[in-house]
Amino acid sequence: MAETGKNNILLEVQGLSKKFIIDNSLISWFKKEPPEQIQALDKLNFRVERGETLGVLGESGSGKSTLARVLMGIYKADSGEAKLGGSDIFQAYSDGQMARLQMLRRLQMIFQDPYGSLDPRMTVRQIVAEPLKIHGLYGSESEQLMVKTLAEVGLSADCLERYPAEFSGGQRQRIGICRAMVLNPELIIADEAVSALDVSVQAQILELLCHLRSERRLSMIFISHDVAVVRQISDRIILLYRGNLVEELPADCLLRDAAHPYTADLLASARFLREGAEAAGEVPQAKKEANPDGCCYQRVCKKVHERCRERPPVVELHPGHQVWCWMHHSK
Repeated sequence: MAETGKNNILLEVQGLSKKFIIDNSLISWFKKEPPEQIQALDKLNFRVERGETLGVLGESGSGKSTLARVLMGIYKADSGEAKLGGSDIFQAYSDGQMARLQMLRRLQMIFQDPYGSLDPRMTVRQIVAEPLKIHGLYGSESEQLMVKTLAEVGLSADCLERYPAEFSGGQRQRIGICRAMVLNPELIIADEAVSALDVSVQAQILELLCHLRSERRLSMIFISHDVAVVRQISDRIILLYRGNLVEELPADCLLRDAAHPYTADLLASARFLREGAEAAGEVPQAKKEANPDGCCYQRVCKKVHERCRERPPVVELHPGHQVWCWMHHSK
């Protein structure tokens, strides 16, 4: 369980925004229109405390993976800041190779695809040793470190001379976790880290991540579209819709206290898929008259109101539970 208090905040993100331009230049030229832009992240504010797992929940296209890639420096943020232990992440990425490597040693990522994220031409030894060599940490004790880290993720030393093709999907994901853990990071970003695995293997990987967090006092950002998985592993959850933060609440309050209409719709969809029940009603259609500067969910929300044409302020319902919605009290 995470420690509490302002001094225990490891990651703090303020006003984080990212846009993408759709490459339809020929169409735009014919229509004499500017290229279309997609707001992937829109002024996100959140924090991660030391030893905490923050769940990031949302459907496809909500901005979850974009958030991960911006924090890892794969994409450059348009605006906003992110501080890891008080150090500016984006400034480190722009200060040169040395500063970038120092930051990335503290911040590592576990990828979604256990097949595509490992080079099939490299042995496990080469895969795990690569980050040590990149960060200038490879030396006489590296062999012992690699064996120890493999054991932590449930793999034996004889795996070092084998290739990824010789392992199952779950074992490959353990190798990916080992590669991230060998640098002893402070924060792990797990981007859909179990979505490509069978349900039984998912449970094993989730248990492993929880064990590593406890043993190493890790902080983690766990990204997924799966309500049950996020609720199981997280301490707190933030919900994204089209790049907007719509709700933040403790994980154990998700099913009971969710207040945003989008959260309610997401939970209803998950329940429908799990139970095979009849849909409660028709999926609401987009409303063309909706104001793009207002609430991000107004085009599909069943509770939409005239005031939703304005961007909603954040409302704290109780400590640790915030919602960005005008109609949060409406049942």
